[in-house]
Amino acid sequence: MTISRNVVDQTKFNPSSNFPYQLRIADFVSAMQDVYDFFYDVNSNLAGKRLQRLDDMLRPAIMSGVLSDMVTASLAKHSRVLTENKSLS
Repeated sequence: MTISRNVVDQTKFNPSSNFPYQLRIADFVSAMQDVYDFFYDVNSNLAGKRLQRLDDMLRPAIMSGVLSDMVTASLAKHSRVLTENKSLS
């Protein structure tokens, strides 16, 4: 199984968007690329061992939570003012 590296298509973003909290399109692009890179690295390693891709192994609800947590953390990392909420409430 060949795993291909995805790259964010920046032409799909609306350049006239006005985001809150000083967010920029570049912040979203970087966060998305982090997620793509993570899945490429993990899935390449799994494929090398002749195992299923991570996204095929996880239940959809778990995958949704994983993606949500990853994008939240990555967007906070790349933004100028956001921080990730660490509370467990």
